Amino acid sequence: MKKLGVFGLLLGVALGSGCVRIMVPILEDKDLIADGSLAGEWVQEGSAGERLRIEPPDPEKCYLLVYTDDKGKAGKFIGRFGRLGDLTIAEIRPVDLPEEWSDSYKAHFAPLFSFFVVSSTKPALRFRGFDTDWLKKYVKEHPGELSVAPSDDSLITSAAGAIRAFVLEHWKDVGAMSDEAVFVRRALADATKRNETS
Repeated sequence: MKKLGVFGLLLGVALGSGCVRIMVPILEDKDLIADGSLAGEWVQEGSAGERLRIEPPDPEKCYLLVYTDDKGKAGKFIGRFGRLGDLTIAEIRPVDLPEEWSDSYKAHFAPLFSFFVVSSTKPALRFRGFDTDWLKKYVKEHPGELSVAPSDDSLITSAAGAIRAFVLEHWKDVGAMSDEAVFVRRALADATKRNETS
């Protein structure tokens, strides 16, 4: 999947079967960044209606993200931003399951995480993830470096430390990363549209 339609961060798509997902978070508490300037409304550049709302970080440096796709369907995610070596990483997972679901029913669901390498947050939010086709080929050619689920080779099952090392070693490899997703502030996007129609 070369084009991320989310943060498209992101997002309903990011946790779908077409993107790389992990079973454990890779950011540690010591890595986390609380940046209130990320809060606000964002729209994906060139999209008909994909948008992202980011709430200010809470005391644990977690952000509530609401991603709405171009069909108007919304999903809520918990996001964390942090430093991994010289990289800024965004990591997301779905919000907790609804309270009305029984605990025994909830116990059968495990949250999956997606992560993205963030290249900038100002003036636009720019990020990319690992390309699933590249990852599938790499893992097949280098068995043992990274573990994936037997039935889903875009679901990484390795421990957090192994994933962190893999990201740092391979994010610059040719073809490893997806095309860059670009989100701009909603007010800026609206002003640009007004200027284009004037």
